[in-house]
Amino acid sequence: MVEQQKNTLISQIESLIDSGEIEKAKENVIEILKILPDDEHFLYQLSNIEFMLGNCHKAVYILKSIKSFELTELIERAISEYLMYAHRNAIEEKLLTVAYIVKNEEKHLPESLRSIQSIADEIIVVDTGSTDSTIRIAEDFGAKVYHYNWTNDYSAARNVSIMHATGKWVLYLDADEVIQNSDLLSIVNSLKRSDEKVGGFIFEIISKYYNDYGKESTHSGRYPRLFRNLGYPIIYFFGKVHEQISTSLIEKGYEMKESNFKILHMGYAISQTEMSLKLSKRLKILTDHVVEEPTNGYAWYHAGNTFFQMKMYQETIQFLENALKCKNLSPYLSANTCLIISKSYEAVGDLKSALHYSTLSGNYLSNYRPALDRSNYLMGLLLNKI
Repeated sequence: MVEQQKNTLISQIESLIDSGEIEKAKENVIEILKILPDDEHFLYQLSNIEFMLGNCHKAVYILKSIKSFELTELIERAISEYLMYAHRNAIEEKLLTVAYIVKNEEKHLPESLRSIQSIADEIIVVDTGSTDSTIRIAEDFGAKVYHYNWTNDYSAARNVSIMHATGKWVLYLDADEVIQNSDLLSIVNSLKRSDEKVGGFIFEIISKYYNDYGKESTHSGRYPRLFRNLGYPIIYFFGKVHEQISTSLIEKGYEMKESNFKILHMGYAISQTEMSLKLSKRLKILTDHVVEEPTNGYAWYHAGNTFFQMKMYQETIQFLENALKCKNLSPYLSANTCLIISKSYEAVGDLKSALHYSTLSGNYLSNYRPALDRSNYLMGLLLNKI
């Protein structure tokens, strides 16, 4: 973008601010930063806008993300002024925003909202086209509701929620998820005492589902769900399905911290027919994502995992082996990928390959108990065949 064009845009944004259209000015700056994410002039403008809106912490985070050496003195002075103003005026910002994206969730949403309402200083609900009572329910709980036209992209909808979130931290949930009551106080205390290096907390997600015999079972995985609100687009979700936030935080130098916090996910506790329909819809989005981003191991991982849930084991193996080849999965996801490949090879009768991948799983995480237990189990099966 040439200098003249930038100066014109800056003038337009300043005109919006002068006329009191601060939210409109913010939207314009964000659109520019999507194209020019490191432009110090527009980052500085966004910081100023967030401060005008009362979001001092976001204003400071944005200033700290500016890398320009030439602006160092200006940035340090602005940070000092922001913090001094907040202290002098005893401004207490919201600690926690809980954010949802929803569509026709009247069945599950009330229970989820009840589970977090005692710790949420702000609730953001991004609705993608509900025709039932979802919006009314959200508003009854005091949520701020925003409307978004669905584009088969979960990250795009999640990013709308970050754009409107004003809490220092954001916890994102699905409408069919609840937080354990025993974790609520610990979550708040962890946020108040967290080290400045901590960018987010990893939760255990416990999903209930019905197995092949119609019995209720559980599956668990660990994912970052609570993160420091640096502001969009400084941080952002990516991934059309199974969206993730951690990468953008890690790129800014923050760490993801393990926690014992749990989320109970009820969405899979449905009939086999409903589950098959749900997985088929998700698979279309996931396979399209793989075509668009063939080097994204995370996309291959979730497509392969969906094939596994549909008991399409050869496809599972193919997609998950490709996920490992991308070499950009976290150690935990790499280990878990190997375990799913191992189970798929076992399902098609190839126990030697199953044992190979269960052993490989342990190489990604030292003392990874599930990998050790599975290797011992498979070794026993192989010995019984001799």
